[in-house]
Amino acid sequence: MISQKNYMNFPNIDIPLLEIFSKTSIQNLLALHIETTGFSWKKSIVFLIGFMKMDAESGQWFLEQWLLNDPAMEKELLIKFSNRIKENTCLLHYNGSQFDLPFLEKRCKLQGIPVTWQDCGQLDLYQTLRPCQKLFGLDRMRLCDLEKYLGIPRPDGPSGKKYISTFQAYAAEKRPALEKTLFLHNQWNLSGLLQCASALAYPALVQGNFQLELSRIVQDSLTCHLRLQATLPKPFSLDYSPKPWVVAGSDRQAQATFPLENGCLRMYYPNYKDYYYLPAENTAIHKSVGAYVDKKNRTQATKENCFTRFPCTIDFMQNRRQIEDYIRHCLLL
Repeated sequence: MISQKNYMNFPNIDIPLLEIFSKTSIQNLLALHIETTGFSWKKSIVFLIGFMKMDAESGQWFLEQWLLNDPAMEKELLIKFSNRIKENTCLLHYNGSQFDLPFLEKRCKLQGIPVTWQDCGQLDLYQTLRPCQKLFGLDRMRLCDLEKYLGIPRPDGPSGKKYISTFQAYAAEKRPALEKTLFLHNQWNLSGLLQCASALAYPALVQGNFQLELSRIVQDSLTCHLRLQATLPKPFSLDYSPKPWVVAGSDRQAQATFPLENGCLRMYYPNYKDYYYLPAENTAIHKSVGAYVDKKNRTQATKENCFTRFPCTIDFMQNRRQIEDYIRHCLLL
């Protein structure tokens, strides 16, 4: 087995943002990416494991990689990985909850190696960002797709079957050039993973990490200006259609616009299966009350029509907390 260590700088990574989503100190966060000879744990092996961790003294990211130069030594690699994981570790990965960690677990169990990371915290960047795919305008959410959207450069290199064949050639020939290619590809994946963490600013907004700076009525709409806790890596504009509001933002500012209907705002409910819709009133009503409404005057509510209205009064407009709560409710729908 061959190991490689290096220090890397990522000055634009938002450390507080990573700590919010990982729910731990940055010192406990361990970025992880594995390379395998295929997707099936029964027929394939792990041949390269890479880590990145913040170095407290230098403030740099410490890169450590382990590469098999003999496929028969996979067990040694897995033992080393199992011993590497500490109790307070939080693993940062990209869809690792669906691939990397189950693959490692199955390979470890197959060879009688303790699985030491089951109680560790996890931050799966793919799963966390997936609800924002519409906002990104991406047909696919591979790491390379997200990198391209965010403008993160990735050098050309082998991928997929070609990368696996590169390892197979390296295992047979031990050529230094192939070894370098294998290490670099894994390094790019880890670097992309860390840099794509900047996209957490979008779910941070959706989850309510903002402060209301200004709210006013403009052309029969409630317009709210928000100060964000994290910097957006790219400007965005998102139409929540069929819900009638629009949210746009750039840098550390966002604007949310909610149309008024006869001086009222819509309040949608996520548990639409518990509501009836009353077409004549164009409103929803909870089934506990709607049961007393004639069946011909009600229908099962849907996501699109499960709402009521409330007046946008002066008292509401002067209550910052109520407005922020309303915005947070709307963004999460």
